[in-house]
Amino acid sequence: MNMLLLTLFACGDKTEDTGSFDTDVEDTETEDTDDTDDTDDTDDTDDTDDTDDTEPPAVLDIIGTYTDSWGGSQIVTEDTWSTGYGSIFHISQFDNDAGSIIAQNDAGNSYNPDLFSKFEWTMDNDGLYYCQSAYDAATEEDAMNAAADATDITTGCGGFGWTELRNQLDITGSFSDSWGGSHTIDAFTWVSGSSSYHVLESDNELDYLIAQNDSGNSYNPDLFSKFEWTMDNGAWYYCQSAYDAATAEDAMNAAADATDIAAGCGGFGWTGLIAE
Repeated sequence: MNMLLLTLFACGDKTEDTGSFDTDVEDTETEDTDDTDDTDDTDDTDDTDDTDDTEPPAVLDIIGTYTDSWGGSQIVTEDTWSTGYGSIFHISQFDNDAGSIIAQNDAGNSYNPDLFSKFEWTMDNDGLYYCQSAYDAATEEDAMNAAADATDITTGCGGFGWTELRNQLDITGSFSDSWGGSHTIDAFTWVSGSSSYHVLESDNELDYLIAQNDSGNSYNPDLFSKFEWTMDNGAWYYCQSAYDAATAEDAMNAAADATDIAAGCGGFGWTGLIAE
């Protein structure tokens, strides 16, 4: 009798446990499903996009290869300022808004090796000018304290004028031409024999420049010229497509045909140039 009762109680307990287990499963499934929806609300992962808003490092505005108003070259990279006179300056910091660069003079420079320089630049009448306002500072901080006067292009660089910079022409250099003449060309002047032409504007992509004829030229003094150049089979050719235009605008309207080297320069051939 006692064994029978024990068996019945044991069976009853098992049935209740099973029932309560089933109920727990249903509850957890419902609650777990709802809870997983909360994970979709974790917008914090979207906030990681904020890292994409990080500003890239500033790039020096004045990077380029230039001819200066003294006929020299100035080459500015993100790391150095180099001159055509063999001097190199290693840029340590710059400020595009202030228009300034601090650099340490190269150890191999002829003048003031290992000291510090400050280069400043400004725009005036659509022209780019620079001043080396410090060149022999003992420390970087001393160089930073130097200051040129950008409101005075004529004498604001330590009592001297600021130096104009122009993008170097692709055709820069000294040449002889196929007629035995000579040419010296840069971003400021085109000198052909005894005649000089003062560059007003130029375009390396369209391969031309507009210039005013020097007042001392034997032919067409003070009038305007257009020079165009092209490469053909690896050699330079040029055409003075305007030489006596009344205005710079009139000179601009002249046009040579670079597809016809033999007769595309106003019915004549383009003139070959040989680098010296």
